[in-house]
Amino acid sequence: MGKGGGRLIFSFYGQPASGKTSLSVHFANAIGSPFLIDGDKFREMMKNRRFSNKGREDNLRNANAVATYLNMNTPASVVLAFVNPFHRIREELKDLNGGQVIEILLKSERTIRRLHHVASFEAGAPDITLITDRPIEETFTDLLAQLAQTLKDRR
Repeated sequence: MGKGGGRLIFSFYGQPASGKTSLSVHFANAIGSPFLIDGDKFREMMKNRRFSNKGREDNLRNANAVATYLNMNTPASVVLAFVNPFHRIREELKDLNGGQVIEILLKSERTIRRLHHVASFEAGAPDITLITDRPIEETFTDLLAQLAQTLKDRR
């Protein structure tokens, strides 16, 4: 059992328009988590309008702090949905939360919002990688299968 008493942080990340919000909302509802931290809404709430590397890093570190607090002090898992292009920031979240973070990288070939893509995006070594160009129900089924295997492998 980790620092958060067995709960997990599910970190959905990927380029803009890769399906992070859609899939994470579906997932949070399925697991009954009231804690979905969406990047766009979080940025707006924090009044951080900076999309520079520094602005993104500040926003992500704030989100990591909130997710860690919730993980350590509440009875539910936390779901994050951020572009999160920096491997070191994702590693910081894992360091703060022991083995309780599941990284889920979402990829898409859709051309929507390509102008907002982060050129220096660092994919890292996620626990799960999903291609999100199929209907959400198919992607969700794939997520559940890969998640079951990931959790089994961690035991």
